[in-house]
Amino acid sequence: MGRSAATDLCVVLALATVMAGGQGCTYLKYRCEDAVELVDIGVTWSTEPYWGLYADCTAILPVGWSHVEGWFAGIGGSQIGVTPHYERAWGLLATGHEEVGWGDYDKQDPATIDSYGAGFVGKFTPPYGRPHYTPACVHYLHLGYFGLVLNIRYTDVLDFLLGWANLDICSDDGVRMSRWPWKVQ
Repeated sequence: MGRSAATDLCVVLALATVMAGGQGCTYLKYRCEDAVELVDIGVTWSTEPYWGLYADCTAILPVGWSHVEGWFAGIGGSQIGVTPHYERAWGLLATGHEEVGWGDYDKQDPATIDSYGAGFVGKFTPPYGRPHYTPACVHYLHLGYFGLVLNIRYTDVLDFLLGWANLDICSDDGVRMSRWPWKVQ
């Protein structure tokens, strides 16, 4: 007696389920976390007036200044929704500095703030920072009480794509914030 097409389909689906399930729920959780880390897109607002016009395109040419302490709504800081937000950045083309905090950050606790040099010169000056924001294309615009954040994190894009093959180049699977293995603070 021969097998039917329906039986063959069931066998293929069962094998696919076993292969995908072999990775486990944790694997899928990490891929979802990686997907949320690709960009920061949303609006900012503050209860006091703050100002910012800053861009660090291609992670090597920072221009402008920004200081905002308030709230963010959108996809950002490796999460979706509304969260407290802090940014402080300055750039003069070859050098600069960027600090970003999301959620339960504490400006006095370096473990909760992404802080790193920007620009050709700044990339090689301490503190080196975390992979969450470098390299990235960062844009902050905040005028008074409202603003926009439009960032893409190049490394996290690569981390997301390679993550499907179990390669975690950002060393961020299962940890809140991570560092590049070769950058030690």
